[in-house]
Amino acid sequence: MLVMQRITTTYSSNEDRIRVSGEAVEGGVAIVWLTQRLLRLLVPVLVSYIESRGEVRTAPVLQSFEQQVAVAELEPLPPVDVGEGDTEYLPNAVEIQKGDAGVLLEFLCPKEQRIAFELATTSLRQWLAILHNASVQAEWPLEVWPSWIHSSEASGQASANIQ
Repeated sequence: MLVMQRITTTYSSNEDRIRVSGEAVEGGVAIVWLTQRLLRLLVPVLVSYIESRGEVRTAPVLQSFEQQVAVAELEPLPPVDVGEGDTEYLPNAVEIQKGDAGVLLEFLCPKEQRIAFELATTSLRQWLAILHNASVQAEWPLEVWPSWIHSSEASGQASANIQ
């Protein structure tokens, strides 16, 4: 399994996919492409995890506030440097392990390759904002996104880094 320690997420209009470029713990860079289909399956699970956390479980207004706080804490970092020789993966599924501190995402790719990265709850909120903004930029249907993501208007930039 290849484990990413820092990621950059961008939308590619040429590919009509979201590119997650990650620095591997073992060295090098891996690129994981997220299709609209995969994102539509992934988002509800991640949103459900966020909504089940803490005191703000059911109140969309409080969820929106928590989302705004998380995005405000997003620190600018240099993007993951992608080169021509970096390996690209197109996963067909994602396994999600939920814990008290966050989630571990394992992208299942052809030839039994697994690409993983872990996100603490705040980082997960930040990444969801980035994914939402990329979905808006892509003009993909937004019905999988909860109202508190739409109303927070804190989706940040389409390209951002999570560490």
